[in-house]
Formats: sequence, C-alpha cells, structure tokens
Amino acid sequence: MNDKLGHQIEQKIDELLGEFRANPEIVLTEDDVRCQLYMKLKSVRELSELCETADGGGVRSLPLHTEVRWYGDNGKLRYRSDIVIIPVSNLITRNRPSFKLPSKSYGFDGPVAIIELTLRRRNGPSDAKFKKEIQSDLEKLEELKKKVSERSKRYLVILDKRESIRDNLPENNSETIFRYVSVSDD
Repeated sequence: MNDKLGHQIEQKIDELLGEFRANPEIVLTEDDVRCQLYMKLKSVRELSELCETADGGGVRSLPLHTEVRWYGDNGKLRYRSDIVIIPVSNLITRNRPSFKLPSKSYGFDGPVAIIELTLRRRNGPSDAKFKKEIQSDLEKLEELKKKVSERSKRYLVILDKRESIRDNLPENNSETIFRYVSVSDD
C-alpha cells in the first residue's frame, strides 16, 4: 500500500473516532461502526473505483470489502475480518480450468489492509474482559500477518462507551496501527 492511501485510511478512521467522541450514540452496534467506516472509506477514490479482476474479460470489482473470511491451518474458514482492502488485480472470482475457487467463492493474493473493529457498549464487558478481547484481536491480526501477508497494513479500531481504559490497554508490540477512543476521553 502506498503511503498516500495509508494516510487516507488513517484519516477516515480518525474522522470516525472524532465523530464517536462527540456523539457516541451514532453507533449502537459494531455493525454500525463497520458501516460508518465503510462509508468514509468509500469516499476515497482509490477504494471506490471499479477495477478489472484477475479473471479478465471485463470482470470488475472494488478493493473495499467487509466480512472477509480466512482459512486456518485445518483448511476450514477460521477468521473473519471486518473490513479488508484487497488488490483487485489479484482477485479471482471465477473458476478456471487450472484453478478451482475455494469454498468462499473468491481468492486473492495478499490484502492491502485489514481493519478490525471493536465496540464496547455502556453495559459491555468488564475492563478485564474487554482487555482480553482487545488482546485476542491483536493476536488475530498477528496471526493473519504470518499466514496471509507480511506486507499488509493492519488496523485495530476500538470505540469504548464506558470509562477509558487507555492507560491499561494490552501491550501492542506489533506493526498493527492501534486506535482507541472512549467517551470519557478529553
């Protein structure tokens, strides 16, 4: 991913966090968070233009997708990512004589970016349990880095409707870009 696109993605994430901080009730569910961020990312030209897939023959797609599934070691779909930006030129959506699509009906070589989203509601889990959920998301992103693509950017975006746990967040020693906002942040 080029630096300009990375900057635009981070800018859209920061816009969402700012809007949440000012008006936390714009999101009621994690799906709301995904939809809000998807809309913002769709406004980035590079993410909203149809491009020809590796299938050729005029088959086109977008780089921006949600709920993308990944295979684990056992060959079964193990992980699901909230938002994924893929290189459309590497996307295959049609069977070929030399290549049969996997069960999810598409395949591509290396995502450009993987974005995981987490929302804690006011009546959500305790701080300890929420920190474990965040740690689990960080570990999932590290696992995807190893199994899917070392080159992809990974983002973990956390919106917290309870008191801030910013000072007690899990350690993030990876290259994952980590964004956290709480309604109690100044």
